[in-house]
Amino acid sequence: MAWRRKFIEYLTQQTDRIAEEFLSNLNKRAGYTHPVADLVERAATLERCTLLVRMLIRGMTEDVSSEIENWAQTNGTQRAKANMSIDAFLESFTIFRKTARRYFTAYFKTHVATLDYEEFDSMEERFFDLLDQFQERFSYHYISYKDVVIQSQQHLIGELAVPVIPVTDDTCILPLIGAIDTHRAKQIMEGALARITELRAKYMVLDVSGVMVIDTMVAHHLFDIVKALRLMGTNSIITGIQPEVAQTIVQLGVSMIGKVETMASLRQALRRIEEHRRQEEAAGRTAW
Repeated sequence: MAWRRKFIEYLTQQTDRIAEEFLSNLNKRAGYTHPVADLVERAATLERCTLLVRMLIRGMTEDVSSEIENWAQTNGTQRAKANMSIDAFLESFTIFRKTARRYFTAYFKTHVATLDYEEFDSMEERFFDLLDQFQERFSYHYISYKDVVIQSQQHLIGELAVPVIPVTDDTCILPLIGAIDTHRAKQIMEGALARITELRAKYMVLDVSGVMVIDTMVAHHLFDIVKALRLMGTNSIITGIQPEVAQTIVQLGVSMIGKVETMASLRQALRRIEEHRRQEEAAGRTAW
């Protein structure tokens, strides 16, 4: 139909104006204007908007699904890397949608006598359905990137929370500080076992002088860590138990107290490990 071709030509000709108006509306909504320092970002935003409009216009007459997916992945990831907030990009889509719809409305009002209403409505619906599709995929890739970053940060935090420090070829120290709950105890166990496997350590000193509160649950978690290390072939010593903590553990009647070697200080533990080494060398076997 001739009117359809003319309508597409009209939108194509208005592409730059749509982009400019979108950016102007965005600035008004955000309550700021781009200073000189933001000219590069302004140009980049205009280019992205122009490319989006052209892609949506093509989508009214041809399949652009793969193009939408690729472009959404690129832009969603880029905006996530730039730390654009979710509120900001959702608002930008709302403003873009309102801006673009005004051009559809304006054309309809001035050409209502020459166009097919149902066909025009179908083309408008197609345009904004594609925009919705782009927004959905943009959001997906934005959130996916953020999830990867969060997982990476959690992994790093987990590693920092389990600082296994090698002091000799076969001995490591694990200083524990702060509160220990079930989640952190699991992190400590997984991190300690992984590092022990990596370092092939035979002895591990768990220093709990920085743990001011040890209740039944925490004590059992510590003993579980010791048991897991023992299954890995690593002998453990717990050091730094505060007097009030020791009294609490005894009052709670926590089992396995007598099965775990404890020392008052880290220095004593290292001396004890040296004694074990000498005993093993003398006996030619493990004397633990």
